[in-house]
Amino acid sequence: MQMKAKEELFTEEEIDAIEGDESIYSERVRDALLEDDELSPMEEAFMRGYEEAIS
Repeated sequence: MQMKAKEELFTEEEIDAIEGDESIYSERVRDALLEDDELSPMEEAFMRGYEEAIS
């Protein structure tokens, strides 16, 4: 199975967010990953729980 380049998976804004200050745990990045099937619903739920626990 060939992996797609990140440029094919994400918009330029999403790439900047992922590489910048915005964490994988941020809701916006999670939603993009979930929508692109790069993140399972179970993983998203775990990350949401993590975010709630630290805030």
